Amino acid sequence: MRVLFIIPKVSGRFPGADIPHLGIGYLAATLTKYGIEVKILDMRLGYNHREVRETIDLFNPQLVGMTVYSFGYRGAYSLIGEINNHADYKIVLGGPHISAIGTRALRESEADFAVKGEGEETFLELCKARGKSNAGYGDIPGLIWRCGNEVIENKDRSFIDQLDSLPFPAYNNFELEKYFCYKDRSLPLITSRGCPHHCIFCSVNLSMGRKFRPRSPENVVNEIEYWYDQGWRKFEFHDDNFSSDIDRAKKICDLIVRKDLGIEWGLPNGVRADRLDEKLLEKMKASGCSRVAFGIESANNDVLKKIKKGVRIEQVDEAIKMAKKLGMDISGSFIVGHPAENYHHFMESLDFARRQPLDQINFYNLVPYPGTELLKWVKENGTLLYPEEVYLNEISYWEPKPIFETVNFSVKERRKAYRLGHSLERKSISRLKLGRFWGWIGWLLSSIPVLERIGIWMIKGTKTGRRLYRFARRC
Repeated sequence: MRVLFIIPKVSGRFPGADIPHLGIGYLAATLTKYGIEVKILDMRLGYNHREVRETIDLFNPQLVGMTVYSFGYRGAYSLIGEINNHADYKIVLGGPHISAIGTRALRESEADFAVKGEGEETFLELCKARGKSNAGYGDIPGLIWRCGNEVIENKDRSFIDQLDSLPFPAYNNFELEKYFCYKDRSLPLITSRGCPHHCIFCSVNLSMGRKFRPRSPENVVNEIEYWYDQGWRKFEFHDDNFSSDIDRAKKICDLIVRKDLGIEWGLPNGVRADRLDEKLLEKMKASGCSRVAFGIESANNDVLKKIKKGVRIEQVDEAIKMAKKLGMDISGSFIVGHPAENYHHFMESLDFARRQPLDQINFYNLVPYPGTELLKWVKENGTLLYPEEVYLNEISYWEPKPIFETVNFSVKERRKAYRLGHSLERKSISRLKLGRFWGWIGWLLSSIPVLERIGIWMIKGTKTGRRLYRFARRC
């Protein structure tokens, strides 16, 4: 049995890909464990449609798996149609978009199957069913499939409680040397799944559930050691809720220290301010944590309550101070255009960002994704400026194009707010990457969109650019 996984390219802010795909890494490891041959083609690394067709012909897989995000899903659907026109291969869809829209995925595309939620067990059972003459697709929880002209959605599959049972992601199946993380010898890890919180703009619960499901501290550190023995010294924990269980987080840090690994690690996805205490931060620092991100969203408590963040801005302020006191690099992310937000509320967020000792600041455009409470709220209380199909394929969270407006926050005000937020964001990133003087120069140049894109390409995509980057850092 052979399975080819394709990761479609999505138009983005940066060329290339930062890290290998975690979800595909786990799927590949699970299938390999049961004797299934796996190949991965990540189109974010520059592969085109012709190379996809050539790879499929050479590998001749029984199943072609393709991950689909809500943003840019139309590009994935187009690739499916092209593959089907080229040859008769069975295509399986997975990823966040599938968990959000269910049977629509097969009605809108030419794919044969789709997997909801976590894919390891469902995909494995599908592979086993494909090997039988009388396949029992209807008995596979979590599967969506075609039966003649009908699209059938099976019952949901229970989420995996014992995450320690999963093999470590098969990163060696990826072309690691082509990812940006390879230059820093840094790998992504995830130590838990599921989110018990109810932020109205987030769709994580659709694919990972609301129950917090942690890996054991021992299993997490075993994986770190596994990659450490292969020469990796830096790690990024991509959890949504690393510190949901504070005692578990402390134990992970203690084990890293006890084994004297000497690694460096960070939390780029963000950590909740209400799930940190000074002792945990001290242990994180002692074990090598140098970078912590906070999803602040807004500095106004009424807005935070409306979006069901479950955190007060005073808690965020205190957590930032504790982390900065320990010498950690801190980033903070804000979103422009929440329900109940107006321009005055945005200015509170902007002023808060300016006052805080944040090393990096991000302001994002609010996108109502399928399946979220936010999208339902916008349809009932706001005005969508674009059809769902248009904004999900053409307007991302980093673009200054409001997707909806409300009576209290007009399009004109939203555009102005994003420009102000983006200017502060560019300044913080330039200083972080290039130092105070060259960062100021970079910030001025980055105000010109074409020069900003060229600068990003040089720094992250070429040898000359990286040399200039290192020279600027020394200055």
